[in-house]
Amino acid sequence: MFFRFTVLSKGEKNSKRSSIDFCNECGISPSMFSRYLNQKNKRSCPIEILKKVAAHAAPESGVTFDILVAANDGTASCDYVLHPDISIHEVIGIITTVLLMKQYQCKYPSKDTAVNIMGLTYKPSWTIETTAIDTVNMKKWDFFIWNIFGSTATEEDRFVRQLLIIIGAKHLGYINFDKLTFIFTDYALFQSIIQKASSLEIDCCISLLYIDSVAKRIVQEYALKSTLTFAQVLSPVNMDVSDNTLLFPDKNNLL
Repeated sequence: MFFRFTVLSKGEKNSKRSSIDFCNECGISPSMFSRYLNQKNKRSCPIEILKKVAAHAAPESGVTFDILVAANDGTASCDYVLHPDISIHEVIGIITTVLLMKQYQCKYPSKDTAVNIMGLTYKPSWTIETTAIDTVNMKKWDFFIWNIFGSTATEEDRFVRQLLIIIGAKHLGYINFDKLTFIFTDYALFQSIIQKASSLEIDCCISLLYIDSVAKRIVQEYALKSTLTFAQVLSPVNMDVSDNTLLFPDKNNLL
């Protein structure tokens, strides 16, 4: 469990830094820290807490953000805050609106899409079934919101690492999707990861999507090099989807 590792964050056993001192440095509640430390809180720890603990961990502890995420049941729970100017609900609305305006059918899966893979959790930010992948049949399309935790170089490496894990898990039959898209709201990182991944060739449908968080519109979808042929249906987008009434579609109206 996640907070077994946070004991190390206090450093050596003879350290004078108490749990309360550590919590004060992190800016987190000592009582909440205690609940996680004693495994009394069954929910995954929020991502902001993971980041704070990793940032204030004792150097000799060896605690890193990746270690904490892995110990946190492989998940990084958060409030889906992508950017000060955009929310997960707006992202869903933007994508859904574009697909519906392009005459594709869309519906939400009826069951949870989270899958446990050898202690790690594969849990897309959002999943739909749509004809946008196969114009005849409904196919499963997973979306991952990319949250930034480190430098550009760190994020590039983390992306490639997670990409290879996901592809491996798909080949082994642990997860199943017809298309997977990573969503970015930072254009510089989006371009950097395109360059990083340009040498890869995969055998599944995976793309990167950049959404302008200020204009609240899709700018570009980039398909990773693949042995499969699939359309980049989300770009170019030559239509106005900036009307706020379109950003929160009624789930009941989706086919």
